[in-house]
Amino acid sequence: MDISVIVPTLNEEENIEACLASIYSQETDLEYEVIVSDGGSEDRTVELARNFTDLIVVSDRRGTGIQRNEGATLASADHLLFLDADTLLLSDYLERAHRKFVEDPGLLAFSGSFIFPNRTPKLIFTEKVMNSYFRARSRLGRATLPGFNINIRKEVFERIGGFRDVPLEDIELSIKLRDAGTIRYFPDLYVITSSRRLEKMGLLGSIRYYIEMDLARREPFFRDALLYGGYFSCRVKGSDIQQIFEKAFTDIERERHLDFSVKEYIKQKLDLLPEIKSISPTGLLKDTLATSTSIADIGFRERIERIDADRAVAMIKEKIRALKEKTQIKNR
Repeated sequence: MDISVIVPTLNEEENIEACLASIYSQETDLEYEVIVSDGGSEDRTVELARNFTDLIVVSDRRGTGIQRNEGATLASADHLLFLDADTLLLSDYLERAHRKFVEDPGLLAFSGSFIFPNRTPKLIFTEKVMNSYFRARSRLGRATLPGFNINIRKEVFERIGGFRDVPLEDIELSIKLRDAGTIRYFPDLYVITSSRRLEKMGLLGSIRYYIEMDLARREPFFRDALLYGGYFSCRVKGSDIQQIFEKAFTDIERERHLDFSVKEYIKQKLDLLPEIKSISPTGLLKDTLATSTSIADIGFRERIERIDADRAVAMIKEKIRALKEKTQIKNR
């Protein structure tokens, strides 16, 4: 067996058939298996999945990390691919992904980039922003692997203990993998994934999410202050989002310069990350709050509800204050 594809599910009847069909439509001579790891769906997810594979495990515990780990226990291949149920593979994905491991024996894990199925101006622009961010981190040796497509060697996965049953489990896994060796984010290998995560968090909220997680990972006690549900959704008309980020990232108004400008902005921010090791907890809190505020300030434009940004910043301030008080009490 060359590849084991593991798909965690929970009430995914609207997506699971398309996902599995894309896996079984691969143009490759590689031998692969598909494992569906379900968290106790209350819809027809498992029933529909049985039309494609008999390798189905249903857990009495829910959690994306739990489902991925339990699916991995059934895997018989050394190459594991964790794929979300709302994500589709192009017909040559498995062939090209497996080649990455063959050509680089020192590569422990990697993810591919992504596009959204809905080709609206706002979502196309968002692809550029987020993919530029992930590529920049990978070039700087600090790759983050988004959970909707993670390729990893089984021996490595078992050695680092798999996914933890925590929020942000993909970021947690990326941190452990970076400590263990080389991981990459490849722009030439991509999947088609749902935009529902973005629609839940908002574009600005998504960017804040990743920037703050980069800072917080240096100080474990600070992670408790950052909650997924606290990221606000910024209500912006699709035709206006490019103008907002042009003003935020660059003085150049022409859209053709935008992608380069975003990359340069992100690179400048990432260049500062090594310095964080020497920052005191108080300094880290201050810098993180400044980063959050600056990102939220992008929202202070026409047609964006300022109250959303105000609430986001206030939430972070309050969580930081409470956490500092808690830390001071422990130190007494």
